[in-house]
Amino acid sequence: MSFEPISLKEKHDGLVWSAQVTPQYLAELQTGIVPQLVHLVLFDTENDNAVVHEEVRAFQTGDTFGEDNMAELTAAVTSALEGLA
Repeated sequence: MSFEPISLKEKHDGLVWSAQVTPQYLAELQTGIVPQLVHLVLFDTENDNAVVHEEVRAFQTGDTFGEDNMAELTAAVTSALEGLA
């Protein structure tokens, strides 16, 4: 799974990253105005991009998004997909 930034062309208070995690589900990872909040959203591309899963994770000030967090993100997406099956 590889998340690509999709919000670099316009001015945003946060960044939005996107990945097609299965042929049916698209995941977006959004960082907001408060950078310690991360919002994971899964869309059903076969159902007019309906939101089928959302979760928000709060991080401590000073945390960085590194390899440990990528493993956690992968686990969160996997768990969400299992819940949709």
